[in-house]
Amino acid sequence: MKRNFKKQMSILCILYILFIQSCIVIRVPNYENGYSQLTEKNKEKILFLKKEVNICEIKKDDKIYAINGDQLHKCLKINEKSMVYFWTPHSFDEFSYPLLKIQSFCDSLEISLYVITKYYYRDTYMYKERENIALPLFSINNYIYNPFVNYDKQIKLFKKDLIKDIKLNNEILNRNIYIFNYGKLISYNTKLDI
Repeated sequence: MKRNFKKQMSILCILYILFIQSCIVIRVPNYENGYSQLTEKNKEKILFLKKEVNICEIKKDDKIYAINGDQLHKCLKINEKSMVYFWTPHSFDEFSYPLLKIQSFCDSLEISLYVITKYYYRDTYMYKERENIALPLFSINNYIYNPFVNYDKQIKLFKKDLIKDIKLNNEILNRNIYIFNYGKLISYNTKLDI
């Protein structure tokens, strides 16, 4: 009897440990986008805004504003022409542009440029580049889009909140440049001549 009890307890302990381990495997919020790698000083420059905050009135400063797609969509609706650029610092693919060049391009066509940084970087490059755009620098508020899901999924959820007027597919969701007319998507991932 004693032997069976010990065996049962051992099995229960093993099951308990396995259960606890499965519960402990939790994704660290914002790890995939580089937030956890930032210094405390740089983390203080990122403001995670509540869903209700009207971001259209925010003035450019040294902060990065973590927002959701609905908040940005409201701003796009008041602008005749807007571009939303999902910027990846240090990226050099054919649809990646330095912020100074993309801002100059938008200025020449009277397009309001909204830049969403997809990733945070520890170096000063991201903060220096922010100076080259007219509006505040934004990021995706991971706490609104479930911080425990894959970051690529959070980006897609943000884009679904942003683009309201058409049925979205992966071709559209996987792009970095979106052009809107009063909040209605009219083009995406256009190769810019800059």
